[in-house]
Amino acid sequence: METFPFILFCSLISFSLLESSSAVDTLTPNQSLISSATLVSSGQTFVLGFFSPNGSQSWFLGIWYKSYPEIVVWVANREKPIQDSNGTLIINSRGNLVLLNGSNSIIWSSNSSKSVQNSVAQLLDSGNLVLTDKSNMGTENYTWQSFDYPSDTLLAGMKFGWDLNLGLDRYLTSWKDASDPSPGDFTYRLDIGGLPQFSLRRGSEKKYRSGPWNGVQFSGSGIQSTAVTISSFVIEPDEVYYIYEAKGVLTRFMVNDTGLLQRFVLNKGSSKWALMYTLQNDLCDNYGHCGVNGICKINKAPICECLQGFVPKSQNEWGIFDWSSGCVRRIPLDCQKGEGFIKVKNVKLPDLLKFRLHTNMKTKECRAECLKNCSCTAYSTLDSSGSGSGCLMWFDVLLDIRELAQENVQQDSIYVRMPASELGTCRSRSQSKECTCDHSSCISSLWDAFPELVMLVDILEEGKENNGYMSPEYAIDGKFSVKSDVFSLGVLLLEIVSGQKNRKFHHSDHHHTLLGHAWLLWKEDKALELMDSCLEDSYDQFQVLRCIQVGLLCVQKLPEDRPAMPAVVFMLGNEGVTLPQPKQPGFFVERSSADLDTSTEGTYYTLNDITITLPEAR
Repeated sequence: METFPFILFCSLISFSLLESSSAVDTLTPNQSLISSATLVSSGQTFVLGFFSPNGSQSWFLGIWYKSYPEIVVWVANREKPIQDSNGTLIINSRGNLVLLNGSNSIIWSSNSSKSVQNSVAQLLDSGNLVLTDKSNMGTENYTWQSFDYPSDTLLAGMKFGWDLNLGLDRYLTSWKDASDPSPGDFTYRLDIGGLPQFSLRRGSEKKYRSGPWNGVQFSGSGIQSTAVTISSFVIEPDEVYYIYEAKGVLTRFMVNDTGLLQRFVLNKGSSKWALMYTLQNDLCDNYGHCGVNGICKINKAPICECLQGFVPKSQNEWGIFDWSSGCVRRIPLDCQKGEGFIKVKNVKLPDLLKFRLHTNMKTKECRAECLKNCSCTAYSTLDSSGSGSGCLMWFDVLLDIRELAQENVQQDSIYVRMPASELGTCRSRSQSKECTCDHSSCISSLWDAFPELVMLVDILEEGKENNGYMSPEYAIDGKFSVKSDVFSLGVLLLEIVSGQKNRKFHHSDHHHTLLGHAWLLWKEDKALELMDSCLEDSYDQFQVLRCIQVGLLCVQKLPEDRPAMPAVVFMLGNEGVTLPQPKQPGFFVERSSADLDTSTEGTYYTLNDITITLPEAR
């Protein structure tokens, strides 16, 4: 659809051509529409007729707004214009619309496979030109409709997408330029390979995409109703399409000859069309603007960054703001134990280049499935409405990720695979609202095998002077045993889950250490409140509660109540085993305010301060 000066013949069809019809919106088999005539929809909104762009010798059959003849919304013969004004539209013997030139050669045809003897063409007030049997007029039993073959404009009530039974792809194609309705360079269509997503291409080159459908919305742009539209996305066995309805106003969506995707609206009482929005809102909407494994953040300067764990492939190019070469991993994946994920929140999910989709897989299973495949580089969970029934995994590079800033829109997160050495640590909630690692991988490490537990105890033995990990019997009587190690491990388990240090823990309602706080929550059946916010979007509730319970069993006051180290391993590795209820932990005494203000000298060997290298089992 374009705006420009027109040479139009807007007179009504003469009575002799319509003598068998009582309406000017209908064409019957014994009538013809010539270049000096038009059909007008019953509500006087749309017109069907012949037009010639200013300065052109070519003629086209099209549909435009009656009050705005310069706004053409559909063109029949885009690929084959008539070279003079002697065009004629008829209904042939098979019931198809046929456009003839002055020498009666066929220029265009509706080419419906259905043969109807008493076919009637009607221009509806929606802007849809339909063919139907005369006996079915007033129903939607059409043998052909222009809405199935859009030009550059999407009107209210048009289905934009696929009829899978017919193999019909309804998509938009731009004009060649502002005064030539021939097919232009840009197409905007619904891609349905894997997960549906809208894509704008210039030829075969992708220029923009919406992001994949996640079960609720498109990842990068929500299907939301506006002040002027009610939007829907429909997935059925035989159809996948987007459709919108207008709220009492005229509105249209189009792709223009420069590739911009825009919505216009004509408000009530106004005589001028207003641009409501353009989908390509900023540079981050340009496809792959930051290259592979990069992320575009429009509110940052510069706007392109490498994902955590990646570095620019060409530092020189990035230095001059040329991000096209993208990023590479700082440390390659080696598919060794200890690999995990970092969470990248509120983003448009990467393009579906090499991917795998599981439609019935929970978050925990999705994570495990990705870790099992050495080629899996990232995953995301789908169906964010709450059922969590989908898993999307990427292989190889991640392309076209952008940070989203919309409020009140449910946004997606992606979990990017990292080698163990890149996972880093997660800052405590008191220090930051944002985490720099996939904290759940720490819990999963405890879940896997005995060597990790031994290694953790070895680390703690190096910091025995730190009373945050010291057992009560060792601190008071100097008695040390294997159960003292178990106590230290329990402290560390609770620190891993909470993201906070035992001795440095503060709470506004009491003066207990982290152990005391965990015990209070456990007795009140609020143990999950101990969990670090880093885990909120990716945690396994059973594993978190299991770690808390095992941690509390390990820090019980009396050594004889604590489990032996092999029992700890058994508890963590066997989900079906019922655990005993923990008793009061050691040091369950509230500290004085003076104690809270006194810093303890020495080194704190906690998850927040160490880099863990896994040794062999001993």
